[in-house]
Amino acid sequence: MLAAMGRSVKISVWVALAVVACTKPATPLPAPSPAELAGLGQPRAGLAPAQLQAFARGKQQFQRAYTPAEGLGPHYNQTACSNCHDQPNLGGGSDMSHKVLVIFDPPTFDGTVGQITLPGFAPPAPSAKAIKVFNRPPPLYGLGLFETIPEAELRASCDPTDKDGDGVTGHLNRQGEPTVGRFGFRGHAQTLQKFVGNALQGEMGIANMGTDCSVTQVDGDKVPDPEVPYSVVEDLVAYVGGLAPPPRDGDHPAGRKVFDALGCGSCHRPETAKGVPAFTDLCLHHMGPQFDTKAKDIEAQGDEFRSAPLWGLRFRKAYFHDDRASELGQAIEMHGGEAERAAGKYRALSVQDKSDLLRFLRTL
Repeated sequence: MLAAMGRSVKISVWVALAVVACTKPATPLPAPSPAELAGLGQPRAGLAPAQLQAFARGKQQFQRAYTPAEGLGPHYNQTACSNCHDQPNLGGGSDMSHKVLVIFDPPTFDGTVGQITLPGFAPPAPSAKAIKVFNRPPPLYGLGLFETIPEAELRASCDPTDKDGDGVTGHLNRQGEPTVGRFGFRGHAQTLQKFVGNALQGEMGIANMGTDCSVTQVDGDKVPDPEVPYSVVEDLVAYVGGLAPPPRDGDHPAGRKVFDALGCGSCHRPETAKGVPAFTDLCLHHMGPQFDTKAKDIEAQGDEFRSAPLWGLRFRKAYFHDDRASELGQAIEMHGGEAERAAGKYRALSVQDKSDLLRFLRTL
């Protein structure tokens, strides 16, 4: 009997070891090297000499810290673009330590920002029904390439009526307008000029001129509007638009196979257009009730977000617009709404397949 018990214990130990061997954690994913981090923020290849000169001027403007005498405020979040776009290098994004407040006030839901108010001015006074949303500043690498994507291709990449029956729909913000939205977490800005101009005004209170050089923003401080000439906006657009996309770190075919099998590419399209491997369709998709801000942003409903570009993913330490996930696997499992089916498939994967997928994502 004792001998039998001994054999039973040995078998139990062997089974336990086998289970541990099958479920052991994956090898830690490699971190980008210092050389790779230092290479971010460079101008993309192929820029003409005049474009490189404008890029250099814009880079200086990007790091310029404004003062109230120069038009800062009366409501603002930071004094320079680079305060929020310097991780992991200049032109990147930031984390929630530099979170941006957007106040959506019904019935129009026009977004206003600015957590700091200059002395002598009244702070923003939203209604009791106003909704506050906090976002992390996004990385800017490669954004200029989004303007090269034909609008017809963008419209075709969405499937608002789910014709293919995969449960994924999507639409573009400003779908009914002549130019659709491409920029921002919810695709509210149609052009880089509007994206940059809105940030100057919203994040720093720097009133600037519109694309036709006639529409002037007014912010109510003591500095005459516009507070910067249009050339400043042009140079900033040249800088942001000229930033090279983040480089890939090889490939992982086994993980790419899992990525395709889960259907991740339905929203995170590997190549939206030739030469733009951003892994996004730039469409708005329902992310489920756990992402519902209750705030409408132009045509984006509360839980609708533009598919996040996955290029540069390996340089991130947290995920989503508010950094709610600290690990890639956790971020995948948090997907809901139109991505719930893919998230469910991910949960059912073997340890090896999950490891392969995460390693592929870490090449982006």
